[in-house]
Amino acid sequence: GIDIGTTNVKAMVVESDSLRVVSQATGNYGSFSGTQEPSELWFETKRTARKCIEASRQEPERDLEYQDQRD
Repeated sequence: GIDIGTTNVKAMVVESDSLRVVSQATGNYGSFSGTQEPSELWFETKRTARKCIEASRQEPERDLEYQDQRD
């Protein structure tokens, strides 16, 4: 899972059967200025997700789920 917040991004790998958290990672955008540059958000999201997947030592599945604050 990935959580893109106002000041950082968090990622976690969860086993699909047991829902056990296998690994977690956090990346920072720097200081919060009220707006972020989309390319900076995307770069940090990819970097954090990659770090989390590598730490899990598991092959990622292709299942994705999307939720936002309105869900």
